[in-house]
Amino acid sequence: DLKRIKKEFVRDDAALDGYVDIEISGDYYEDFQRLVPHTMENQPNDGMREKDMSNNDYDYNVDPVALRLVRTFLRSRYAFAIPTTKAISYIVENTPGKVMEIGAGNGYWAKRISDAGKNIEAYDIATTVEDNYYKFKGGAWFNVQTGGPESLVGSDAETLFLCWPHPRDELAFKSLQNFEGDHLIYVGEKQGGCTGDDKFFTKLNKEWKLVKTVLIPSWDGIYDDVYHFARKTNKKG
Repeated sequence: DLKRIKKEFVRDDAALDGYVDIEISGDYYEDFQRLVPHTMENQPNDGMREKDMSNNDYDYNVDPVALRLVRTFLRSRYAFAIPTTKAISYIVENTPGKVMEIGAGNGYWAKRISDAGKNIEAYDIATTVEDNYYKFKGGAWFNVQTGGPESLVGSDAETLFLCWPHPRDELAFKSLQNFEGDHLIYVGEKQGGCTGDDKFFTKLNKEWKLVKTVLIPSWDGIYDDVYHFARKTNKKG
């Protein structure tokens, strides 16, 4: 109930502290659909809709303050990007070998990928959610080990996973630089958006080719998707 959520949130959404918990299901997409009222005309429930960059995908009919608070709540419990079963299945079925995630946050995407049967290791420079840059709340979903892009050096991972790398640091760029495998799953926006820096996209465009785009639901004003890239010249043969 958005009115109750708005009433019970007692701090600005930037603080992420002092709010009252609401029940979550453990499924981000399910909670997104349940807690965010919207008209469903343009929302096929498989999460694979076409996105129109000139218009909001969701015709939200809700108090924008309450919407912002709900987004903050769900983002801090789960992740910035909203995985669907179809997106997770694509990753599991179409990427080779072990997956290595850098910048895993609280490990929600890693858990979903692992639960679907894929071998994945998750790393973040802040292994406690309280110390994480994005201030995730409610505990970790997965065993996130301490480490950043340097953890990729010498790794036998064949697939790199990056979900919402910050646009004002070089995590994504350095991860590509250190990665020796041939497949990348990048969850975020295109160049000029709110994920990844220019050095990352320059290297990506030069050395990698797009294999597949898997569309996922997005928050109002956000245009993130799941992108599968393969290296143009294989390093591992």
